[in-house]
Amino acid sequence: SKDDAERLIPLCNNPSCAFVVGGVGLGIYRDLRVGFLLLVSLWISTALCGIITRRNTNKFEFAGYKSRQNYNFVSSVKSAGLSCVSLISFITVFSVIGGIIKKRVKFAPISYLISSFLEVTNAVKGFSSIYPTSPLLALSLSAFSLGFGGISVAMQSSIFTSGCGIGMRKYYLIKLLEGVLCSAVFSILYL
Repeated sequence: SKDDAERLIPLCNNPSCAFVVGGVGLGIYRDLRVGFLLLVSLWISTALCGIITRRNTNKFEFAGYKSRQNYNFVSSVKSAGLSCVSLISFITVFSVIGGIIKKRVKFAPISYLISSFLEVTNAVKGFSSIYPTSPLLALSLSAFSLGFGGISVAMQSSIFTSGCGIGMRKYYLIKLLEGVLCSAVFSILYL
């Protein structure tokens, strides 16, 4: 159903294992264990969000989607190309906005926190600068950022959902919950 789709889309939209373990754990924090702890925290927080937001109904409901369009190779390639350009555009725009915030907000931790609501990679990279003095804080904020995913990722998702009548209000609420849970679970696992 539409309600199920709105509830499940944020739970199916998380960073990849390679990004979390390789990019964040090894690449940014130089620690494989941290990468795996972040990944497990992300998995647990996603499962918890699924449990918290599940519908309590015993009735099985299936709303099948029947397309009336005929797809061919040319239109598929064209659509995929436009989607790629749109995705890259969102990444670029939100990276630029993050750069402007970094220049304007002089207190670095606050600028990184604001960045975590916009885009994941620059936020996590920023949090790594406070890692030497406060490892748990830096990693917990990074876990929040990975769980929330940023508005950039939400906008990228809306490229594919906008024509289906699926709203994004639940998406943001569930991703915010997932970010908070991911941070909390990571803090527990790290200690």
